[in-house]
Amino acid sequence: MAHILIVDDGVHIRTMLAEYVENLGHSVALAEDGLEALKYLAGHETDIMILDIIMPEQDGIGAILEIMKLSKRPAIIAISGGSRNFDADFVENLVKLFPIASFLQKPINLDDIGYAIDKALTFGCK
Repeated sequence: MAHILIVDDGVHIRTMLAEYVENLGHSVALAEDGLEALKYLAGHETDIMILDIIMPEQDGIGAILEIMKLSKRPAIIAISGGSRNFDADFVENLVKLFPIASFLQKPINLDDIGYAIDKALTFGCK
């Protein structure tokens, strides 16, 4: 069982992912943006973070830059649906620059999340 932090500004997405991940047998914590996620990581050991890239306050890219400074960091599964400023292809290419275990586009297929979690647990951020 892994401890997974789900970070997304959409309450519906957070709730849906949390329910699915808990049904897989993992423990879950939730954050609504990168700032909240970084505060959580400072005090909690986390195996995997499912991280939305485009969010208000602090986006996923800013959070990843801070996470890269941590001595013990979670495997990251990045998710995004794009935005007016960035289409999903641009975001997907951008996250290739960072230590991301998997990148999934919204709308999320829950089976893909399960596969990405298994991959992250097996291989980490490679």
